[in-house]
Amino acid sequence: MSREPNTLHGRELMSGHKIRVRTIQALLAGCSCLVTSTAYPVILSEFGEVHAVRKIRRDSRRRLLEIFHSARALDTALRTFVNHHGCTSPSNSKPNAMGPYLYALRDHKVAGLSNITETHRKIFQVQIVNKRNNYLHEAGAFPNNDKEVDVLLADMHTCISIFVAL
Repeated sequence: MSREPNTLHGRELMSGHKIRVRTIQALLAGCSCLVTSTAYPVILSEFGEVHAVRKIRRDSRRRLLEIFHSARALDTALRTFVNHHGCTSPSNSKPNAMGPYLYALRDHKVAGLSNITETHRKIFQVQIVNKRNNYLHEAGAFPNNDKEVDVLLADMHTCISIFVAL
């Protein structure tokens, strides 16, 4: 299946993924603890790969790579943010995965840093972490269509917009 570029008056338009990724990258650029970290260029690069893999012809592979790269970027951004602020859960253990990062953002006692709500934590757990885990750990699991990737990117966008504003 060949993809024709979206054009208007002879000029190529950006895809929805590219616009979403650029918006996410702009949100990340506004978070000083991320921008000053050594992980920042890698986070931006991973999100950039979400659009770069659009050239892959086999849709199932492309969609899986879009999820893979966006999940790695979000995971690294969350880890960097949580570690920078010293966020932990009640067990005081250092979180090491997306689910525990969300718990740490909900439960931490860091002065001057707000917490995410339990509602947001649950939404992000179900809509991002669980879906990512299914696609990455279940053989033969692939997103059925581009809409699934769009929704996942939208949920990641929401997650990032909330945690960078804490």
